[in-house]
Amino acid sequence: MIYGSHKGDSRVKILLDELKINYSLTDNGRFRILVTFDDGRSQLAFVDSNTYEFGGFEIREVWSIAHLFRGIPDASVMLRLLMHNESVKIGSWRIIERDPQEFLVVFAAAIAADTDAYSLQRVLRAVLETADAMEQELNGQDEF
Repeated sequence: MIYGSHKGDSRVKILLDELKINYSLTDNGRFRILVTFDDGRSQLAFVDSNTYEFGGFEIREVWSIAHLFRGIPDASVMLRLLMHNESVKIGSWRIIERDPQEFLVVFAAAIAADTDAYSLQRVLRAVLETADAMEQELNGQDEF
């Protein structure tokens, strides 16, 4: 990690304010964004304040939860997510172990930490729509 704040990265705040996107900050400084789509479904996304260096670039992640499994997801779900990774042009699916009995299915994309408003908006939209579509496919609910 090379940058981070519990108050949130001011670079992200400036862009979200410019885009007129409502957000709140989590206790660890992530930007929490809830979007309602035209069909009435909603989806929650996060933009990390913490950044990382990769190959000389400072990057951050934009991510959204699609599903919470109680227990390890079965092989068919894992295969579905891996196969779907091939069709997305930015981002990828991850399985994150919250504790030994809870696993999150998360779609995440890395972006430049000093991105512009247009790029952040496009990536945020892609992450939200991709996660929401998979949430609907996996359980038909609208939990996240």
